[in-house]
Amino acid sequence: MTENELFERFISLELEALATKENVKELVDEAKTVGHDKAEIALIKASAKIHVAGVFEEKTEAARALEAKYKELTGYDSDESQY
Repeated sequence: MTENELFERFISLELEALATKENVKELVDEAKTVGHDKAEIALIKASAKIHVAGVFEEKTEAARALEAKYKELTGYDSDESQY
């Protein structure tokens, strides 16, 4: 592969990325017009990203570990909260 071929491929990928960003923006705008709020759209988008990456189990495990550590450090569930 020559430098020019590499350059051309990068240009093609960057154009695809720009088009994808525009499509995502249009989808968000469309979702807003039919009544979905910004927070709901963000959650749906994040869920789709996790689904595509196949990392739901890992994210869930990490969230549980964070929750447990938070509760341990703050006494969140105890009668004598530290904060």
